[in-house]
Amino acid sequence: MPISRFISYLKDERHYSIHTADAYERDLYNFNSFIENTSHDADILKADFHTVRSYVIHLMENGLSPRSINRHISSLRAFYRYILRAGHIDKDPMTRQGNLKEPSHITVPYSEDELKELLSHELYKSDENGERNRMIIELFYALGIRRAELINIKKDDIDFSSSSIKIYGKGAKERILPLMSELKKSLWNYISSPYAGRVYLFEENEKKIPQTLVYRIINHYLAHVTDKIKKSPHVLRHSFATHMIENGADISSVKELLGHSSLVSTQVYTHTTIGKLKSVYNHSHPRSRDSHQRGETQKH
Repeated sequence: MPISRFISYLKDERHYSIHTADAYERDLYNFNSFIENTSHDADILKADFHTVRSYVIHLMENGLSPRSINRHISSLRAFYRYILRAGHIDKDPMTRQGNLKEPSHITVPYSEDELKELLSHELYKSDENGERNRMIIELFYALGIRRAELINIKKDDIDFSSSSIKIYGKGAKERILPLMSELKKSLWNYISSPYAGRVYLFEENEKKIPQTLVYRIINHYLAHVTDKIKKSPHVLRHSFATHMIENGADISSVKELLGHSSLVSTQVYTHTTIGKLKSVYNHSHPRSRDSHQRGETQKH
């Protein structure tokens, strides 16, 4: 079946994670079921734009958010692009189907004070897995890596002699990240401890640590230091990028550190620095500074 071949292609040739490939597979089989229930010719290869459009409307009527629907559209777009290249169809039914407009959600990064408290050793003393959990959190904030990237770190990926660590990103793309001296020391102490895994840096029952457990660890400790609603590995990554830019890192360097293929993806982290830019502007631009001084004089 074309869906099975496409999923194999994602796993074997594109090196997508099992989690991502499974999400594509679910989306495609949901679409296939929709065709079977609504069409006399239940063949996913014969679907046209009107079939796709009807499916999108069906998802909307079932209360899915624009973001979730866009994920379905993305799955269909990748699938039909693949089978068009393979010669199974002559026309791509997704050509006229765009994404739905999503409401903008601004991710608020954690403050430097919150993260300083999050990395306090005192916070982990009462937890039997505290050393491991703190190491997980320190890596997220120090390197700005994704959850899947952290899970796949092997002990052999760490090169203490060159103070670097090898990270495998999306599509099996490899990047080398520097280790600051404090992080290097933490990693050395952790690897020398009984908490470190045999192959992977973080293991649970002799297998690499599950993504769900990593999420629970992050959520649990962040609840002790912040009132912000969203507590996740992604917001730690977001905080890493925001703090780097706020402290003078250029956006191109941050792009490389994050493993983004496009600068557009990195620019989302710049909006939170507007407040600081305003402050710098008001204190640095001659006309703004003069205006501020006149205002102070008038008060007196």
